[in-house]
Amino acid sequence: MHHRIAVVGAALSAVVALAGCSGDRDGGVKTQPKAQVVTTTPLAEDKSTPAPTGNEQASHPASTKPAPTKPAPPAPAKVGDTIALQDRDGSAVEVTVVQVVDPATSANQFGKPKEGNRWIAIQWRVTNKGSKVVDRTPNFGSNVIDEQGQQFGTTYGETTAGPAFASSVQIPAGSSRLGFVTYEVPEASKIVDIQFGFSGADSDQVGQWRA
Repeated sequence: MHHRIAVVGAALSAVVALAGCSGDRDGGVKTQPKAQVVTTTPLAEDKSTPAPTGNEQASHPASTKPAPTKPAPPAPAKVGDTIALQDRDGSAVEVTVVQVVDPATSANQFGKPKEGNRWIAIQWRVTNKGSKVVDRTPNFGSNVIDEQGQQFGTTYGETTAGPAFASSVQIPAGSSRLGFVTYEVPEASKIVDIQFGFSGADSDQVGQWRA
């Protein structure tokens, strides 16, 4: 009798499980939205030291000092620093804010910012550290942000700061591209952050530098 009840109970459990699976198929698969990942950590410099030799170990016995405290987090990236990001297909890309020219002067008499605005020119370097061609440029996907949180995108404008970053590139593995991108902001705005992002398969890779 007990054996028969156990068999019936197992059968009912199997039916419930199958019904749950069928419900999942009917309802469709729910996917999570992309998460935005903002990276402010610059690439660390290699400060490693060689391991001591046998003689050095003998002359300097093991220290009995207490374990060091947890190191402070690295300072946010600033102008001149490089941030490691990923392109849309997951390829490794290193992006550097080389310099910022603020304000930037128009290179000709035809182009100029609107009244009450100014131009800022930022020199970018994009290095392809992966194995596939990279076609993204800071002309698209980069912004500057002021202390009030207002965000300003790129604008077309040639400046005396230097050669412009090409709006269309094909960067092969191991190569890099360098150039200036222009941004138009209000005269009164104080720019505090610079951002550039790559759209990835699972997240939006965004690098952020302090201006």
